[in-house]
Amino acid sequence: MIDDRTTETIPASTRGNRRGAWRFLLLFLAAPAAYGYQRLAACFPEWVERVYARGFYPAVVGTWSRLTGLFPYSLMEMLIGLLVLATPFFLFAVILRTVRAGKGRRLRAFFRPFAVLGVVAALWYALSVPLWNLHYSRPAFASLSGLKTQPSDVTVLARTFDRLTDAVNAARNDVSEDNDGVMRLHGDIRSTFARAAAGYDVLSARFAFLAGQYGNPKPVLLSPLMSYTRIIGLYTVTTAEANIDVDIPDPEIPYTALHEMAHQRGIAREDEANAVAWFASRVHPDPDYRYSGALQAWIYASNALSTADPASWKQIGSRLDAGVRRDLAAQSAYWKRYDTVVDKVAEKANDVWLKSNGQKDGTRSYGRMLDLIIAELETGSDAK
Repeated sequence: MIDDRTTETIPASTRGNRRGAWRFLLLFLAAPAAYGYQRLAACFPEWVERVYARGFYPAVVGTWSRLTGLFPYSLMEMLIGLLVLATPFFLFAVILRTVRAGKGRRLRAFFRPFAVLGVVAALWYALSVPLWNLHYSRPAFASLSGLKTQPSDVTVLARTFDRLTDAVNAARNDVSEDNDGVMRLHGDIRSTFARAAAGYDVLSARFAFLAGQYGNPKPVLLSPLMSYTRIIGLYTVTTAEANIDVDIPDPEIPYTALHEMAHQRGIAREDEANAVAWFASRVHPDPDYRYSGALQAWIYASNALSTADPASWKQIGSRLDAGVRRDLAAQSAYWKRYDTVVDKVAEKANDVWLKSNGQKDGTRSYGRMLDLIIAELETGSDAK
């Protein structure tokens, strides 16, 4: 029997659309696949440390960082600027594409460009995992460094605050001042950043996993806008740059640079990057770096002790040098100008990002740097 029914064929355009949809889906799945790989890697921290953090990363990303470092301005800032400028043109193109599409195709014409953006974002995230995010799966800094961290009572915290008060007072004597009696950097901002790596050059003799050659920190041209977010330093994965808000008061700049350089060297957790920046500042050959690190450590300890033991905090804090007090007053006055809703939104976004990468405490983890500072000072290795 002959079947004389005509065979229905699928138009070539429809087959092409289906293939395109599958390609979009596969590319979009790169993000959850990369996230799953990062979670799997967290089960093998020693492998991540040996193969990735001390092998692939310094060789590949270190080289990339030195290449991007040849350009004197922040490539991250330029890319963000281009994206901002391109946004209205993109939206206009989407509207024009939608209007020109035939009847029944306008919905697809409208959403397709946004699907492309989703794929680009997914690929960017997938790329960030091997370029940096795997550092969240490394062993903790305390384990790598051999420092013994443990919960401390108020007596130990007060003793630490006392030592840091002595340290910041001594360091303040070696720095320069401006006409208002506030600490100023030794040189312009580029020469300051060119000196930053000297602290890590010394520190890596003790902690070999911090060794490596990377690009210098870079000043952000639109730093005042950055201050509104209170994110005064930013390590960007795609360009391997340590970007610094240079509008902030001088006493904060060297420590901020060292903090972002800690990220650049693979220290992912915020509390650990804070502590590593302090370690690097203590052994830095330049007094402005030593003072900046001592001042920030003093602030963290002061905040903790003022809550735990106000009487000891007041007694020890009364010994603070007058110059340090002027620096703190200048910082307070500066940040009051940027106390807006923008910084609250930015803090929440940063908190979500930290938690998505395994830092369960989110932004609260910033305070835990004191455990590492106390462990260092209590071992008797605080001769510097």
